[in-house]
Amino acid sequence: MRPVVLDRMGLSLCDHGPVEEFREYVQFEIVDSIDDIELESISPPVAISVYRILQESLNNIVKHAEAKHVAVSLVCNDRSLALEVEDDGSGLPGKRKPD
Repeated sequence: MRPVVLDRMGLSLCDHGPVEEFREYVQFEIVDSIDDIELESISPPVAISVYRILQESLNNIVKHAEAKHVAVSLVCNDRSLALEVEDDGSGLPGKRKPD
């Protein structure tokens, strides 16, 4: 199930899509640092995975984290693509946050 937004806008804009969608209705601040990535430079399964992982990460933060701040970073170079989603939320039950 390929998101239509990938075909219309490419990965760089689609990553801003979920971030922008969440900004409209969440109570926390989202700061993003997302590289412009040409969709043709990565395989379709990878593009879909990145999109879905970002979407689900933000959903989980909304549902569980009680976060005030979220940072999203997507960096791509010749050999790798790295997506990082970080929040200052409460963490998983029973798990202690590092000092």
